[in-house]
Amino acid sequence: MSHRHRPMEPISQTLAAHARRTPDKAALIAGKQVFSYSRLHALAVATASWLGRQGVRAQDRVMATAAAGDPWFVVAYLGIHMARAVAVPIDAGRPLAARLAIREQVEPALVLDEIGLQSLRTHLEDRDATLEPDGMAAPVATSLRDPAEILFTSGTTGTPKGVVLTQQNILASTRNIVEFVGNTAADRELLTVPLSHSFGLGRLRSNLSVGGTLILVPGLRFPAVAFHELAAHQATGMSCVPSGLALLRRVAGPRFGELAGALRYMELGSERMDPESKRELMHALPTTRLCMHYGLTEASRSTFLEFRESADRLESVGRPAPRVTVEVRDDAGHSLPANTTGRICVQAATVMAGYWRNPALTQARIDAEGWFDTGDLGYADEEGYLYLQGRADDVINVGGKKVYPTAIEETAMRFPGVREAACVATSDPAHLVAEVPVLYVVPDEDNGAVLDADALLAFLTRNVELHAVPRQVHLTDALPRTDSGKLKRAELRARTS
Repeated sequence: MSHRHRPMEPISQTLAAHARRTPDKAALIAGKQVFSYSRLHALAVATASWLGRQGVRAQDRVMATAAAGDPWFVVAYLGIHMARAVAVPIDAGRPLAARLAIREQVEPALVLDEIGLQSLRTHLEDRDATLEPDGMAAPVATSLRDPAEILFTSGTTGTPKGVVLTQQNILASTRNIVEFVGNTAADRELLTVPLSHSFGLGRLRSNLSVGGTLILVPGLRFPAVAFHELAAHQATGMSCVPSGLALLRRVAGPRFGELAGALRYMELGSERMDPESKRELMHALPTTRLCMHYGLTEASRSTFLEFRESADRLESVGRPAPRVTVEVRDDAGHSLPANTTGRICVQAATVMAGYWRNPALTQARIDAEGWFDTGDLGYADEEGYLYLQGRADDVINVGGKKVYPTAIEETAMRFPGVREAACVATSDPAHLVAEVPVLYVVPDEDNGAVLDADALLAFLTRNVELHAVPRQVHLTDALPRTDSGKLKRAELRARTS
């Protein structure tokens, strides 16, 4: 079924429509808790009413803590939208100091932290039996130009920034996801990524927009639980980050192949996945549509790659998503020819309205024609496939010669016994140049082999330019990542200083 021409509506209106058409169908499943569309809608409407009694008005900010797998955050999130307030999702894993800093920035009318969400849940459960009639009330009209959310970036390269997304931004992103992935009302998707970030929220909106079912689990910290839920509900879809998928596959072992019959699609994102891992996944799930996206909180799902359709371009991050234009530009803003490295810029309805209370940064990143400078470097080939070479801030300058960390990492991943790799800059111990590359490696110990760091360095010496060879290889048990799977390069750089 194609959704190319199906109009999208704000989430409040979509939820109301499904509650009327398929009231008893499961919208959310979280362990033993099942929320039908009629109940979820009724709870969201009751939440909007409750927010009004707490003094929340249209366009007020409401912070809500998103704990992994918590359906009551979803209820609160939908209620905030119905109240025409601005949702500010905060991951439960963020340090208290970071939460307080965000609170100071957004000046929320209400904070639904863990205690606040429990109070809301208690209030709603006390009224659960009487919610149904009120739940069919018409949703409040919403302007597509209204700010709908403020999502704070993961802060991998500095202080987290508040990204303001309008209803139009959200609808454009949802439409692109549904169209590319091909979601339908028949889907039952296991969601393993945080609902406080663009990836997870995109999956939530996409499933609810088509009337599908979302299965919530507490991330992949308990991979056996996730695998059980996949099998128990005969999930047709799954969303996760590559490192989480690798963990799930290790725990499931040969049983992972049992998913092939039911699993119709999978969306991956937030971190890089090497081509060999993509090929292995294609072999393990021969009939599953395997989609991977590239994007930022500021411009969600800018490109998509479907592994089988682009089997000869697995090193890329795909081509522009529907209704998204991507250009590679030089520092002066001029478009560059194919196969020339430059700054990746995006123009689309998905591009954010701006950074929260930071007009200077907004103007620096979005030009007068609406082009957003992602801060990422890369190049596009003649067919429009985009190849990433890392963040502009992550490029290592070795005596005037550029080293792109992702190129070193991808080469290292080809060496037997390397599971993960991350290349960052450190001060040159010989004081010949300002900085040099070093490499952090997570060994693959599943096959019992011991990674030889000297042999890896010798391999890199043969396969990359001399100035780009890491001066040291550090073996580590794990790479520091955000809760959405993105590599914390700043933390690795701090280790080397």
